Amino acid sequence: MNRLAPAIALLAIVAMVGCVRRTVSITSEPSGALVLLNDREVGRTPTSAEILYYGTYDVQVQLEGYEPINGSAEAKAPAWDWIGVDLVAELIPVRFTSRNEWHFTMQEVELAPAAVLLRARDLQSRTIVAEEVAPRSSEDAIRDLEGEVQDADALPGETPSPATAPVPLPGPGTGPTLPPPLDPDP
Repeated sequence: MNRLAPAIALLAIVAMVGCVRRTVSITSEPSGALVLLNDREVGRTPTSAEILYYGTYDVQVQLEGYEPINGSAEAKAPAWDWIGVDLVAELIPVRFTSRNEWHFTMQEVELAPAAVLLRARDLQSRTIVAEEVAPRSSEDAIRDLEGEVQDADALPGETPSPATAPVPLPGPGTGPTLPPPLDPDP
């Protein structure tokens, strides 16, 4: 039994070996900005994300009404996680946490009053044109065509009579009938 005690103690020490948790805490001014690390969405500020390695990450910070930030940030390793030292740190039965903190200050998009007024007038002019060129119903279009046909039937200098019967217009899918094709061998 005494021989098993050192083996059990060694097994317990190995089972309690520490590990490292690497995180990045990201904040912004103002808060609530969407954050992407290496084109992967990680949340809205303030947020934390676990990382697998130290080094440079592509960072995008976006918030409506503010200039987007597209850049990079570096996750630096603490001294206890440097090569060589980390082997000893891994043997200590403690859980290590490495936290890098990044803060981004966003700039508000500034629109000059003249630019806002110009955009408003442009939108207003497009709205008015859209109302003036409203589509007509098919019944209105047919009535207009019938009136034009009546006017065309009148002789020069004569006013068209309202009693003239309108010319029937072909319905959809109907049209003039063509004579049958000629037979090449009579």
